[in-house]
Amino acid sequence: MNEETPSTSLKISMGSVTSNPMSDKALFNEENKKFYKIIIIVIIIDFILNELIILHDYILISFLEGDNEEDKDKDNDNQKSEPELLLFFLFTILSIIIFGLILYVLYLKKLILSKIARFCYLIIGILYYAYQVIIKFIYFGETGFELSPFNIVFFIIVSLTVIPRIMGFLYIRVLERSIVKLDKAKIDEDHVNFIEKVANNLDRSTVNKNKEIEYEKELDQTVEEDEEVIFKMNNENKVVGNNLNDNLIKRKKSKKEEEKEEEKEEVADLS
Repeated sequence: MNEETPSTSLKISMGSVTSNPMSDKALFNEENKKFYKIIIIVIIIDFILNELIILHDYILISFLEGDNEEDKDKDNDNQKSEPELLLFFLFTILSIIIFGLILYVLYLKKLILSKIARFCYLIIGILYYAYQVIIKFIYFGETGFELSPFNIVFFIIVSLTVIPRIMGFLYIRVLERSIVKLDKAKIDEDHVNFIEKVANNLDRSTVNKNKEIEYEKELDQTVEEDEEVIFKMNNENKVVGNNLNDNLIKRKKSKKEEEKEEEKEEVADLS
């Protein structure tokens, strides 16, 4: 008994697993979610690096230049800091909108939209990277290409922005393949559901036809039984009617015979 119990429980557990397998649609949907989460992480890293560049361009440079220039007036510093802060917040909001729009388009799981988002992400990243490189070369040319530790760190940050953009481009491409698989799985599942629906309708129609045939047979059988009963009743009525006619005829004959006998007796009495 102790040896049979684990085998039976193993059969039950295997049966429960094999009886409810994961469909292709659910499998590809999980795969799509996994790649989408990776893209979110890559885009967040890209956003952070991009935010550091914006912070450098509009906040840190002016702050460092203000420390190096001793003859600057405080009022001029305050007047200059206001538009730079405004540009910092403006570009921050713009980058949030761009990255958020890309993630939203990818969340829709539409192949054409994801391709548009992929190329826009790559093109915007390349143009922005080229803009940063050109602007920084112009800035370093004006400062005599002075490579301070701060400038070296900034160049490293600008160079690192290439990595998440390339990774994002590649993972979006992988996500598109997953979307194609998911769309095909949805079509196959809809096709199977349609075939099952048609088969169920056919089964119902055949069952209804069989019921109608059985009902017609029962109806014909009851009609035949009723006809037999009526035929028997008619025959019985005919027999009863014939018997009544025979009895009437017999009674009439007996009355005539009695009358003849009475007439004979009267004639005999008169003679």
